Amino acid sequence: MLIGLGIVHERNDFYKFVLPYLIDVTHRNMILQGIGVAIIVIAIAAIAYSAQIARKSANSANQPLPVNVTKVSTSVQKANNPSSIVVTVPAGAGRQGTLSEFFVPSKVNLHTGNKVTWVDDDTVTHSITSATFNGVVWPRGSDQGPSNFSHTFDKSGTFNYFCQIHPYMTGVAFVDVQETERVLNSTTAGSSNFVNVKIEMPRNAAYINNYGPYFVPTYALVPLNSRITWTNEDYVAHTATATDGSFDTSPVLPGESYTLTIQHNPGTIGYFCKIHPWMQAMINLAPSQSQLNLLKHP
Repeated sequence: MLIGLGIVHERNDFYKFVLPYLIDVTHRNMILQGIGVAIIVIAIAAIAYSAQIARKSANSANQPLPVNVTKVSTSVQKANNPSSIVVTVPAGAGRQGTLSEFFVPSKVNLHTGNKVTWVDDDTVTHSITSATFNGVVWPRGSDQGPSNFSHTFDKSGTFNYFCQIHPYMTGVAFVDVQETERVLNSTTAGSSNFVNVKIEMPRNAAYINNYGPYFVPTYALVPLNSRITWTNEDYVAHTATATDGSFDTSPVLPGESYTLTIQHNPGTIGYFCKIHPWMQAMINLAPSQSQLNLLKHP
């Protein structure tokens, strides 16, 4: 009888204390599971929406828009340290091999505090991408976004930039730094003459916060059919790789050099280090004075 009473008492305790607790815990778990499912659904919806927007942007970036294009001359312009300068993305810049210069001017000289505004006069979207700034410009008249992007340079240094959508498009801004120069050394090899241009990969170029220059000179004036020698003075390996795929030195070890002859149409060629991609520089490939004289007087 006492045993029976004990069982009844334990059952009463179970129904009075334990069962409500279990019901409460179960109810809480159901709420938490519901919240978890809701969060997962929202996350999936957000990812799908982001992917849709990304696809829409990518399609818009690569498809020409029916807008009126103002043609711009691609002749080199000089920027004598103005407080503000406009760099134009000319019509046709989105088609590789059509122009000799894809940012006009491709080289600007500035003071700290000066502003540069890039304007898209092309029919496709472009980016203005550097290690320290990034922007997107859309064709004039596009409803996708603005046709200009501005950046104020608050630090001195050498700032190379390029278009992520069309990586063969490159430019450079020198801010309160002297442009590096190199003497072109004429060399005789057999019966033919060639020009050897020396470019240095300086020490500490692998540090992204160095503000350049990452190659010396950063903007090299190179006659057609010249030889270029890159010498690595840094403590780690670097490459000199053209953004349009026209040349690649492969890794150049510390203390070593690599020489090649540039076979390319006249114009600007951007290149970078594949190991440290913020290391960027440019070559302006143009006929030498003697070659120009031959062209003028056949």
